[in-house]
Amino acid sequence: MKVKLENYYFPTALSWILLVGFIVSGGYIIYFRLHEWVVILFAILTSISFTTKYLFQIDTDRKIIVDSFEILWFDLKREQYKFHQLKGIKLDKERHSYTANSRARTAQTDFNEYIGILEFDNQSIEIARDVSYKSFADEMHRVAKELRIPIHRSF
Repeated sequence: MKVKLENYYFPTALSWILLVGFIVSGGYIIYFRLHEWVVILFAILTSISFTTKYLFQIDTDRKIIVDSFEILWFDLKREQYKFHQLKGIKLDKERHSYTANSRARTAQTDFNEYIGILEFDNQSIEIARDVSYKSFADEMHRVAKELRIPIHRSF
């Protein structure tokens, strides 16, 4: 059985805005026969925005974990781990705080980032990060349920 976690690098709204912009501006450029090479550049940028993703796969039959980063369906970074036993998923929380200064005022930003760590054998690997606990927790529970492993919260 394969369990997949896919996180797209660019927000979906940005990808669709680029696609609509590509269609409108590409049509204009082609109609008026202006710099046609720009259409190819727009097509490449739009394709990159839709296909750039972080992919984490766990294959329980072959006992392999694949951690990769893809652009245009090609792996730029790929790490593969073998395991004997999955121990569980550890949920952790990091608090981030920083101050932004401008001429008029100073503002402080404070937020939590949630981290999912897969523990196997005597190793662990980070599988997800998110600032929204609800979507993060739902995804971690889905993965744990499919893999039939427990979740341990450290907060």
